[in-house]
Amino acid sequence: MHKFFLTLLSVSLFYYSNAQTEIDALRYSKSDIVGTARFSAMAGAYGALGADFTTLSYNPAGIGFYQFSELTFTPSFGNMIATSYFGSGRNEDEKYHTNFSNFGYVVSSPKSGNEWKRLNLAFGYNRTADYKKRIFISGENSNTSMIDNFVANANGNTIDNLNSFTELLAWNTYLFDPVNITNENDEYKSNLNSLSGKRQEKVINSSGSSGEYVFSVGTSYEDRIYLGATIGMPSIDYYEKSTYTESEFADTAAHLQSFDYTEELSTTGKGFNLKVGVIARLNDWVRLGGALHSPTFYDMEDEYSTAITAVWSDSLGTKYDSSPFGYFNYELKTPWKAIGSLAINIKKKGLITADIEMMDYASAKLNSDTYKFTDENDVINSTYTKATNIRLGAEMKYKPFRFRAGYALYGSPYKDNAEIERKSYTFGLGVDKGHFIVDFAYVFSEGSDEHFMYSSDLVDAANIITTSHNFLFTLGLRY
Repeated sequence: MHKFFLTLLSVSLFYYSNAQTEIDALRYSKSDIVGTARFSAMAGAYGALGADFTTLSYNPAGIGFYQFSELTFTPSFGNMIATSYFGSGRNEDEKYHTNFSNFGYVVSSPKSGNEWKRLNLAFGYNRTADYKKRIFISGENSNTSMIDNFVANANGNTIDNLNSFTELLAWNTYLFDPVNITNENDEYKSNLNSLSGKRQEKVINSSGSSGEYVFSVGTSYEDRIYLGATIGMPSIDYYEKSTYTESEFADTAAHLQSFDYTEELSTTGKGFNLKVGVIARLNDWVRLGGALHSPTFYDMEDEYSTAITAVWSDSLGTKYDSSPFGYFNYELKTPWKAIGSLAINIKKKGLITADIEMMDYASAKLNSDTYKFTDENDVINSTYTKATNIRLGAEMKYKPFRFRAGYALYGSPYKDNAEIERKSYTFGLGVDKGHFIVDFAYVFSEGSDEHFMYSSDLVDAANIITTSHNFLFTLGLRY
């Protein structure tokens, strides 16, 4: 009754619970190997080749190589397998997806007799990342509880100042109690013996994707120098629901059987960027390419909510409380990106190509008119670093067939975890009949990351190993 009375006196309207973190800045700064099947089959190492629609999102100078107008469409399907390691627990979960990775239209002007041979235009869509994933983390912990994190954040705050998305929910479901209430510098204690054995679990279910609509223009100078520019209009659609659970307590004196903490987040974003590029044909054998990408300036919207359900074996029974509906609008600036490329033709029977890409994840920035994200941007700067990404590709021609393979290594964005890399192995087959193109690609990717179920000061990270299988088909028409 005392707790109920104090809750009635608390402020029911929430104050902003910062849901935007360094994790979001990283998520929306990274990209996957998706697009057309030919581009994907060569691991995206296409910066010096051109004449493929996905290159307009990498090196737009590639549009200058088009000699015919072209229409392409690429559906894809695949799965993502996430394996988690937490304590002695190992768990695996899987999620399937189907979508389209590209559609594009290129208009090529007839070749002219002057030095500037043609002016080509293009517009369409390239997918840049998929977010469909399900992670299940489970293990034993006899050191800390999520309740400890609630108590640590609650201490020093009066009840009416408890966070409406976290600590106030734990208070209303009786997960912690007061020790000293002064209405100035209140102290609290957990209703659970954190040093007793317990099972901790978390299910993270995410979906959505990112991609960009592109508007490109390019030309060539005497078929030796190719120039291009792309205006990109990226969009983000991300949804995540996670449920954290503690149960199977060794110490039953507190009468707590289990509790769940559920978080739900929906994010949408629209942005703008500019890409410029150049490709130089040194001779019939060698091409060099370079591209510079401006940051993407996103206008983001988050909708989020949380809830706690606590099950007690005594007269309390089941207690449930949910947060208010949260909404926040903010801006995100992703890093600059620079790409250098080399392609070597081998007697017109094949080619080898390589891209090196550099970006500084620490330069990502969050901002809004009502909240300056000073602490969050400091964490971004101290957590992330410059990364170098390498993509290699090869193609062998045997008319009308094209056999392709590639490898990509994406460097770690973390200052203190250089081993957290992503690798992709790609293979593909194409049939080029002149006016009609059919391409197939298979992309196998693997990477690792860490996830803290609550404060990194209290709990060890769960190691997450992800593997994905992606199949892409491109249908193209030239005229």
